[in-house]
Amino acid sequence: MEKYELGGPNEGFFPISSNQKTNAYLKEISNECGIDKNLTFHVARHTFATTVMLSN
Repeated sequence: MEKYELGGPNEGFFPISSNQKTNAYLKEISNECGIDKNLTFHVARHTFATTVMLSN
């Protein structure tokens, strides 16, 4: 836990990626998996909501 500890008490515990960096990671993952759809954080969030949350 010391590895991720940030400077101040209001800065959070884990580093947070920007939306642009998260979208870049998703694009890289989709390319590796052979997915042709343009994945974004917004699409991933809605996919999670419909497939995981609604099935429970």
